[in-house]
Amino acid sequence: MAIHSMTGFAALDILAGPLEEGNHFKIELRSVNHRHLDVRFKMGRELAALEPALMARIKARLIRGHVDVFVDIDSAIQQSSSIQVDEPLAAELGDALRRLSHAAGIDEPVELRSLLAFSDVIRMEHSTFNVVEHEEALLSGMDQALVSLQEMRQAEGERLKADLEKHLAALSSLVVQMEKESPKLVKAHRARLQRRIAEMLDSQQLTDSTRMDQEVAILADRTDVNEELARLKSHMEQFQQELDIEKRTSGKKLSFIAQELLREINTIGSKISDVDVVRLVIDGKCEVEKIKEQLANIE
Repeated sequence: MAIHSMTGFAALDILAGPLEEGNHFKIELRSVNHRHLDVRFKMGRELAALEPALMARIKARLIRGHVDVFVDIDSAIQQSSSIQVDEPLAAELGDALRRLSHAAGIDEPVELRSLLAFSDVIRMEHSTFNVVEHEEALLSGMDQALVSLQEMRQAEGERLKADLEKHLAALSSLVVQMEKESPKLVKAHRARLQRRIAEMLDSQQLTDSTRMDQEVAILADRTDVNEELARLKSHMEQFQQELDIEKRTSGKKLSFIAQELLREINTIGSKISDVDVVRLVIDGKCEVEKIKEQLANIE
């Protein structure tokens, strides 16, 4: 598909252990239009070491757009706890308590609560997040999330292409109408030129044929829009070709062509004073502006 939008969203849950223990990561990607590729990571400091690798994967798949990257770590992974029993120490303490009871002449068995009075016998250990241990799962998850994001951006790009072609067809129809009006404009300009020459003859401003030829050339150049119409049609053909190519189309290139479309339409408007053609020019400007608005969303 040639057209990719810069707007998209993707979310992915990655299991990093038994499902019932809730061991998982969550990756979210949100992208909107931007002149360049602008990536913002929103994740914990424990994942900072992975940022260069994640950025490399994003740059390999995306060209433009503002992308927010969210990575959430489940608390079961981020900090897990376990109970540790020091059995050798418990055995030694039990023997020591029994010897103490015998030495004191106390004939009582050693109870568990007596051993629990010693804090080192049983203790709670906390393990922090190990980024190296989960690096492969996170990078693989990012690849999957980027594929989903691209699919959404491509689907949106198809809708943008359809809308661009609609406005391009409307502009083409307006150009055809301008071409139909062109012969009428020539006649009108010729009549004005004849009146102008007659006025100059009456006021004796024309004393030789050279001056008359100059006036004719100036007025003819001011009203001739055939070149502008030809360039306008050429730019529209180039625009359509860019939409149809198999490889990914550059939004910047399409924006440049749209700017040239607007330039030619403005030139036609500056040369023509006919009311009907001026209306066509205004409608043409509106269509180009709609095209430019949509191009702001293309990668």
